[in-house]
Amino acid sequence: MQKTLFLIVTLSAAAFATFVSPAQGLNFFAERYEGYPIDFLAQKALGGPTGKGEWFGSTDACTLGNGGSIKLGFSDEKRVFNGAGPDFIVFENPFQILDTEPPYDPLGLYFAELMFVEVSTDGEVFARFPMLTTNTEPIHADETDGLDAAQYSGFAGIHPVYANVDSNSIDPFDPAVAGGDAFDLSDLSDHPNVTSGLVDLNDIRWVRLVDITGDGSVLDSEGNPIFDAYQYEGDPIAINGADVDALSVINGLEGAVIPEPATTISFIISLPLFAALTGFFRFRNMFFQK
Repeated sequence: MQKTLFLIVTLSAAAFATFVSPAQGLNFFAERYEGYPIDFLAQKALGGPTGKGEWFGSTDACTLGNGGSIKLGFSDEKRVFNGAGPDFIVFENPFQILDTEPPYDPLGLYFAELMFVEVSTDGEVFARFPMLTTNTEPIHADETDGLDAAQYSGFAGIHPVYANVDSNSIDPFDPAVAGGDAFDLSDLSDHPNVTSGLVDLNDIRWVRLVDITGDGSVLDSEGNPIFDAYQYEGDPIAINGADVDALSVINGLEGAVIPEPATTISFIISLPLFAALTGFFRFRNMFFQK
C-alpha cells in the first residue's frame, strides 16, 4: 500500500528575490541657479518651458552672453539619476527660418545658438556630454542662413520648443513631443570624471549650460570647429549667446539613493528553506516506502 504524507509548506515572499531596474523617476524642473550675475534673468531659466513652437523663439529666457554659463540645480533632496532612456531635457529658443519670398516656404534651417551640457554631483567637478558637428561652414544669422539640425548632435539649443506650461498641455517631460534637446546620462558612462567616481550618474544635482561662441574657435569632441548663429551678415557685433528657457527632469529622485539596476531577473531560494526541503524529502524516503 502506498502511504502518502501531505505537508503544507508556506513560503513567504522574502524567500524569493526579484531584481529589476528602477522605474521612471519623478518629474520636476530646475529650481535654483548659481554662477549667473543677474537674478531676474536667471529666474527665467527656472520652472517650466514657455516654448513658442517651430517658427518663434520664446523671449522668456535667460541670455548667457557669448561664452557665458549658468548652473541649474534642484532642492536639497532632489537629483537626476541614470534611468531608462533620456534623463532630462534642455530647452533653449531656436526656431525654423522661412523663405523671405512668397509663398514663404520653410528652408529646413534653424536660427540656433548652441550650448555645451555638463553635469555634476557636487557642483564643482563636471562631466561634459560628447558632441559632434559635421558642418564646416560659418553660419550668418541673416534672414536665409541657419543651422541644419541633422549636422549637430550632443548640443543643447538645436531643436525648437513646443511645450509651454502657461499656454498648452504638451507634456514638458516627454521628449517625443516637448521639443528641446534630451540627454541620456548613459552617454557619460566612460567619462573620466565618472569612471573615477567624482561624478555619480545616479546622483546628479547640477547641470551647467555653457554658451558656445559659434565662430569656429570652439571645437567639438572630435576636434571639429563649431559654427552657429554667431553674428549677423556684415555686422561685427556678435549675438548675445544662447538663451536658456528651462530644464525638465525625466528621471528624478527625491530622498533615497537609487540602487544599481540589475540586468536580469533572478529568483533565489534562501539556504534555510533549501535545507528544510532537503530534510523533508529524506524523511519521506526513509519512512514512507511502499
